[in-house]
This record gives sequence, C-alpha cells and structure tokens, in this order.
Amino acid sequence: HGDAESLSGWQFDVDALDDIAQQQRLEYFFSMAQVDGFASSHTCAPALRRFAFGNRDHWVINNGAAGMPNFADTQFGLLTRISTRPTRAGSALYGIKTKDVFVDALPIHYHQTRWRDEFLANWPIGSTAYESYGKRILSGPSFSIARATPRVE
Repeated sequence: HGDAESLSGWQFDVDALDDIAQQQRLEYFFSMAQVDGFASSHTCAPALRRFAFGNRDHWVINNGAAGMPNFADTQFGLLTRISTRPTRAGSALYGIKTKDVFVDALPIHYHQTRWRDEFLANWPIGSTAYESYGKRILSGPSFSIARATPRVE
C-alpha cells in the first residue's frame, strides 16, 4: 500500500509514472531500496510500467482497486500477481516477464448486483460516498486498459 516514500501512494499513480519529470525520483527510489520492482495498491488507477535505469530493468505495478472497477464499462477489480511461474494463458489482462519473474494484472470477478446493493444500502444516492464512488461501481471510471498496459520508459 503506497509508494516508496508514503502510504498515500501518489508517486506510483499512473500520471506520476508517466511523467518524464519524475524519472529521476523513480531511479532514486530503486537505487535506495535496491529492488527491481515495486508493487502498489492505493491510487485506484492501475498501471504497469518498465524502466531501464543504468543496466537494469525495473518495474512498478499498481493494481488500482481490487474491490471495484478500474476500467470504463467493466465490472471487475484487479489484483497483482508476482510469480516465478507464468499465468494460465489468457488469465492476465496485461503483464511482463523480467528476468525470471512474471508480473501480471489479473481481474477479480465478483457478483456485481450484490456489491451494488450492499453499497447502496450503506451509502445511498446523494451520500458523499455515492458521489465519489457510485458511478465507478456501476460502470467503471473513464480509464482504459490501454492506459494501464506496460510500456518501456
């Protein structure tokens, strides 16, 4: 939960990961932590990015949200899978293989009608939570799978 400096996680948000001005800070994070990858789960917007700093391949994965949609017109959450074994063919939405590690984003399918009904029972239309999350729970945010998909930086 969070990023290399804070539980808030905003430095591993998709916009921060794609910001050229933040590349030096990311390189510093990897150098200080002495890791090849970071997994985050806080910002509600998923991303998987690769970075080549020095002679090494690095990555950051942010699953966005496990319990509500991450992409427009979808009704599933996301989880991060990091393994030395590949996923079953077709089970990952996107992923990378780096060294001997597979880093993948997998959908979490849940009973959408039940989730919606429980949400509305606790946070009815007009409540602050409904205003913040209602549309996302019903139809996903205006965010595409292509925006989360890895690219080499």
